[in-house]
Amino acid sequence: MFGSGRAALCIGVVMSVSLVAFEAMSVATIMPVASNYLGGLGGYGWAFSAFMLANVVGTIATGQAADARGPSAPFAAGLVVAAAGLLVAGLATSWPMFVVGRALQGLGGGAVMTTGYLTVRLGFPERLRARVLALISSAWVVPALVGPAVAGVLADRWSWRYVFVGLVPLLLAAAALMLPSLRKLGGATGARLDPHVLVRAVQLAAGVGLLLAGLQGRGWHGAALLIAGIGLAVAAARHLLPSGTLLAAPGLPAGLLTRGLLCFCYFGAEAFLPLGLTSLRGLSPGGAGLALSAAACTWFGGTWLSARLDAMFGSEGRRLRVIGGFLVTAIGVIGMAAGVLTSTLPIAAVMAFWALGALGMGLVYPTLSVIVLGLAPAGQEGRASSSLNFAENVGIAMGAGFASAAVDWTHALGWSQHGSIGVAYLVVIVPGLLGIVTAFRVFRAPSLVRAA
Repeated sequence: MFGSGRAALCIGVVMSVSLVAFEAMSVATIMPVASNYLGGLGGYGWAFSAFMLANVVGTIATGQAADARGPSAPFAAGLVVAAAGLLVAGLATSWPMFVVGRALQGLGGGAVMTTGYLTVRLGFPERLRARVLALISSAWVVPALVGPAVAGVLADRWSWRYVFVGLVPLLLAAAALMLPSLRKLGGATGARLDPHVLVRAVQLAAGVGLLLAGLQGRGWHGAALLIAGIGLAVAAARHLLPSGTLLAAPGLPAGLLTRGLLCFCYFGAEAFLPLGLTSLRGLSPGGAGLALSAAACTWFGGTWLSARLDAMFGSEGRRLRVIGGFLVTAIGVIGMAAGVLTSTLPIAAVMAFWALGALGMGLVYPTLSVIVLGLAPAGQEGRASSSLNFAENVGIAMGAGFASAAVDWTHALGWSQHGSIGVAYLVVIVPGLLGIVTAFRVFRAPSLVRAA
């Protein structure tokens, strides 16, 4: 695998993905500390929403640029933007500055991840690609398991700023390893850039951003932003998602909406879990990070179990895993929220509930992906995969954003932080319960009905 000058390329890809993964998995742990220091509780969810919305744009822009001009320039640009985002967030003196840094991280991170997968196709022969992809997948494992806890320790003993600034030298080292090899790959096809796809992605991100800003606005100003955001987002979604997605039409559209609602619920709750544990239950950032690390373990366990069951029984049982996994996730989120908001449940029980929710995610997440891609019309698998990514990213952004708006509104009404966080959890739980209903409609697709 490491012959013919591929060692540096392989190490650079895995290192780049690992750094992006570490930042993505650990940021929730230190967010309560950063928001308290910078006065960002009212816009807490923007740290997550800005990242995910910019990630959508970065992914689309890089994919098109790499097809047209090769991966070297887009990768370099992505690294520069990601490094700039880390520095801006790590050196931020205000919450808006921090959010801008998070947006730059999302934009650059989308470019790095997209280029990484393209590099596998261009830089390695067919017989080695599966092994390299396995290495890239494993690059998420260690950051997911130790990233939250390590970030918590850094915040406890030194400063939350090190979680961002400390990654910049490592990102530059990854660039030094990858860029010389990337320049030799070529890969430019001369394909023309399709501005319509990129414009729609920017339109979707801007629309959702305006919608979230409108939710946190006041008076006519907030209403105007809300209306404009809904208009932009719906218009973009009509071109980026299959017809009937927003209405949960049977089959593929319902599958995409279900993925969005699943991510809205789980990741929206995850964004506010460390805040609840630190501010309401008195844990340190390191202690809160342990809850996220434990959840990563059970998520991987659920994914492993799902793969084993699929290998043993094929498509039989997928419906049970999707709906059952969604139910388990909902129970875990509800139990976690109840434990954070009351002092009757021990902290260990709160962590156990959250780990249970992650187990459900491990069951439903890959299974739903397989089903959605299987429902795609022949020759449109790539578009279905892109739609799945859109639904996921927008779901995460809206989950954190809606919960943040709930905190902002209730705080303005004079509610305690306890009550505000409770409403935030309620805001993400209700769409999760709706997602269980839409999950049933996935299996009303004619092909799945005939198979049953």
